[in-house]
Amino acid sequence: MMKKQFLRRALLTLVGGVILSMSAWADDESATLVGKEDNSNGFWQGGLSELYEIKPDETLKVEFTSYTATDEQLGAGVNWKGHMAWVIQFWDLEQKNVFLRADGYAWQPEGYNTVDNHDWYAYTINNYPTDFRTAINGAQVVLTFKRSGAEVIICQDVTTTTNVTYHQQFAMTFGDGVSRSITAQLATEKAHIIIDNTKTTISKTEIPTYTGTLFGKLSLAGKFGQGERTDFTIKPNETLKLNFKNYSSKVYNWHNWVLELQNGDNYLDLRADKAGWGAYWTEGNCSTENYDFGSFLNDMDGADVEMTIERVGSTVKITAKQTSTNNKVFTEKYTFSNNEIASEDIIARLLTECSYLDLLPVTATISEYNWATFASDYALDFSKATEGLKAYMVTGHNDNAINKTPVEGTVPAGTGLLLYAETSGDYNIPIVGTSTTSTTGNKLVAGTGEEVGFVSEKTRYVLGLNSSAGNAGKLEFQKLVDGGAKATVPADKAYLEFDGNVNAPALSFEGDGETTGIANVNVNANSSWYDLSGRRVVNPTKGLYIVNGKKVIIK
Repeated sequence: MMKKQFLRRALLTLVGGVILSMSAWADDESATLVGKEDNSNGFWQGGLSELYEIKPDETLKVEFTSYTATDEQLGAGVNWKGHMAWVIQFWDLEQKNVFLRADGYAWQPEGYNTVDNHDWYAYTINNYPTDFRTAINGAQVVLTFKRSGAEVIICQDVTTTTNVTYHQQFAMTFGDGVSRSITAQLATEKAHIIIDNTKTTISKTEIPTYTGTLFGKLSLAGKFGQGERTDFTIKPNETLKLNFKNYSSKVYNWHNWVLELQNGDNYLDLRADKAGWGAYWTEGNCSTENYDFGSFLNDMDGADVEMTIERVGSTVKITAKQTSTNNKVFTEKYTFSNNEIASEDIIARLLTECSYLDLLPVTATISEYNWATFASDYALDFSKATEGLKAYMVTGHNDNAINKTPVEGTVPAGTGLLLYAETSGDYNIPIVGTSTTSTTGNKLVAGTGEEVGFVSEKTRYVLGLNSSAGNAGKLEFQKLVDGGAKATVPADKAYLEFDGNVNAPALSFEGDGETTGIANVNVNANSSWYDLSGRRVVNPTKGLYIVNGKKVIIK
């Protein structure tokens, strides 16, 4: 009852969204004293800060120095609550609040009235001292209340007088996150804090950016195994490659990334989290390098991760190389064999908690010729590619020109593609876990970095520049002939391969329409001929022209 009476009383001090100061300290507007300097105040007896209004998508930051009672000041049998922070909701006459506390009850969040509905995202910390009260006496505290959508994330970063640091974080949901303000406040008991008003600010919440595919929550909240995961299918004798950045809240809880491999009853966890850096719950050969738990939590935040999962028969080889922002390298290798799964698909699953992963995109470079072949080891999502990039599969040809089908969504790893962009430059394509898009009928074959040459019963074309008079510098697919030169096709490029014999020595793909071909056109002495730049041509020679609104090729 006392708590509810206090909350009603506190509400009355918030008028029209204006922050009303409930205390002052030595008439110094640059600082506010909360509690009594002799640490004699009780919890409901004036040791309260002003109320702070936090609007949707705003962040409140409060910096203060925390002082606690000594043994003599506390006396025998008296509890100590130190400083506490909370947010309060009075919407629809319903009280909803959460306390974040550093006191005699330890270092944890505490909720009332809706405890069963709380999302206990993160609350414990590493290196929690036995005598916490003494450890944080005189400590500098940075407290933030961050609203991101419906979530409110409360963080405390404490630096003691001996430069020991503690981080505490808690998140929960308040309303729809767009229509109403919430209230935040600080309190003390048998302690006092001095708030530095010059470093107390409310600003627009900064939402982290990501460049590829997001797994987890940008708020760094999220529960392990409850939606923050993505699956990758690895077929027999295939290799899955992943490249991502790892962002962690650095709380001492499940966090960073965890890789699960699962097939029936076969189960493996490969992890970089509070439990360490290694493989768990399975038998196999695991080796790790440079693991230092003392700095591990910090080193994982913002790190680049390169991961390869290679299947060769019944053997699975996993390599995870993680490079921190200060260039520390952690390498983890794991190998196991299981004849039961040699011929079956396995699932590789990435999971996060109190973190998010930015699965980095693949970059395609388009030259001044505007066209390029392309292939990737990753499944890709072209619906989220850099604006201006178009992708096609080649499904056939019509005389001397290819027929192409646009790609508007995802494609599986290893798909040969033809890309177009009006402006040269680098274009990003996000990686996805798995694509079910059919590539049946696609004539583009991904390169391997090896030479490609003539083969019987098939016709192959590689991308190249025409060097003949009148067409020099024209990009086209050029036929590989018996006895002719071979071409090296890089692993990120592709070449054309048709069944049977195709007579055309070269195939063009001018324009960027969905289908390119040469139609039957009535051409007579009165027809006007134009080149692809729109200039009229009086005496057309070999090449591609526009006649009566149709494309015509002169062989």
